[in-house]
Amino acid sequence: AQTSVHDGTLRRDALMWATARSGDEADCDRLARSVGAFETHGVRFRLTPCGRGEAVLTMTPASGNAACPEVSRYVSDVDPFYDGAWVARCRPLAEAPRAESAQRTADALNAYLGWTYAKLSDHPLNRRRTARGVAPIDFLLTKWAAVRPDVPPFVEQNGLRAASVEDYPLYVGLARVCGMTSVGTTRRNSSDAATDFGEKLRLANDLFAQGYEFVHVHSKAPDVAAHKKDPRAKQHAIAALDSALGPLIAEIGDCPSRSNRLVVVTGDHATPSSGPLIHSGEAVPLLIAGGPNVLPDDVTAFSERAAIRGGLGHIHGRDVMPLLLNYTDRARLHGVRHEPAARPYWQPRPEPFRVEDFQ
Repeated sequence: AQTSVHDGTLRRDALMWATARSGDEADCDRLARSVGAFETHGVRFRLTPCGRGEAVLTMTPASGNAACPEVSRYVSDVDPFYDGAWVARCRPLAEAPRAESAQRTADALNAYLGWTYAKLSDHPLNRRRTARGVAPIDFLLTKWAAVRPDVPPFVEQNGLRAASVEDYPLYVGLARVCGMTSVGTTRRNSSDAATDFGEKLRLANDLFAQGYEFVHVHSKAPDVAAHKKDPRAKQHAIAALDSALGPLIAEIGDCPSRSNRLVVVTGDHATPSSGPLIHSGEAVPLLIAGGPNVLPDDVTAFSERAAIRGGLGHIHGRDVMPLLLNYTDRARLHGVRHEPAARPYWQPRPEPFRVEDFQ
């Protein structure tokens, strides 16, 4: 991040990726590596860059053994989320089950960030940037402390071999945690949302040809435009994605031999393109097209207002996969169990009963 000091406190001026110039990402990567290892308060820090000026910060007990004090995930965010806002001090969360551990972790993180600021501010690369009249990259903003969850693989939860096509580190990580094959793009066309999304759809088609049964395709374009509070840019981004999806929807409708291909379009959250909110709580529209069992309704547009009148009604995120299993003839008959674990889909090959085993 780019920050400025006012009466001893830090203000977030800009995020590197939001104002990136040529060479900024390479500078950020080098700077991140210069503060990639640190140890204090019994906590060891490791910073791993992942592009776009972002990184994953890992905190582990300093000795690396179970006898050391644990590192707690119950600590607050430092990133204020808004440019011009004051950087927050990390504090233990009130709901922390072990207050002492959370306090120690917060103290360690504050010490690391203070050390990081001092080291980056005096780094030769930042001194050269300042001499050229370019803002230094001098602080690390942390948020969303967590431990990696133990999530059953997607194929185990839903009975579908799954992949994800994306070029954003957060979604690469989510795909890996969920046991999905992550397929990145070259990002050469990231400035052209239609071309970028079209490339991702072609990759998805290749994955289906390889035997994958569920492919998640993600575009960041509308969200980026909304965060810049540019309604017209968001409108253009949505139109670009629509233009890329059009041929796919037409192909499904015109080709009965591919009627089992189901297309689902939605967003993970609402992002206002005006006003102070970062994300908001409105329901997002959901479109499901194709497949052997989808019953079309009378809605002919894809928007928040239009979707309110749709046949799906108002559903929650947890309802989506059971709907998709139903629309593709994979949903398990309620009450039938062939395996120890309760799954929402028919088990493809339950353990057979062998007569010789009981004679």
